[in-house]
Amino acid sequence: MPIPISNVEGFNISNKVTRGLPGNSSALTQSINIMVNGKVIGYIQNFAPEEGRNMARTWELGNEDVVELVPGGMSDNNIRVERVLLYYSRLIEVFDQTNGEQGNDVSPLQPYPVSIMDYNFPFDIYIYLKRFKDTARKSSGSKDEDAFENVLFEAYIGCWFVKYSYEIKADATFRLIEQATIQYTYKTGTSLLKKQG
Repeated sequence: MPIPISNVEGFNISNKVTRGLPGNSSALTQSINIMVNGKVIGYIQNFAPEEGRNMARTWELGNEDVVELVPGGMSDNNIRVERVLLYYSRLIEVFDQTNGEQGNDVSPLQPYPVSIMDYNFPFDIYIYLKRFKDTARKSSGSKDEDAFENVLFEAYIGCWFVKYSYEIKADATFRLIEQATIQYTYKTGTSLLKKQG
């Protein structure tokens, strides 16, 4: 069973992981925050971005092989998300960047969107990695919050829901799983290469 990335308190979704990271170089689910509108989205079970690029093959007379591949524009820019359905929030609600106050089709009786058709404005998704600031503190096994830094790993700008569904499972977990496909306009990020020590 996947480990929830963070815990949830109403709509004020915050990361409760405060313990030190293990002394290795592999990124773990406990060190990742997925944020929208300054809030960490909790109980994410699967977050799978993908991107593709069109390639045009160039041929020439007298040659059966491809001479060159010419890169084109982006073809796939999707994010697949799975999240446990909670009693007090839906996946569609927590990704609302307007906080249910303006822009999207909401009303006093429905302060948050309940359908992908309620979205009139896009939202942005930010992925942060929590890591040690330097190798000295890492090797010493320090667990002080001052020993860590939050690094912007990737940002997906101009996101829209294009598909939403939920799945009811009659298994040992009895969980309701929400699934969504998100398309983003463009992606940016920060290089993780860093001289340590």
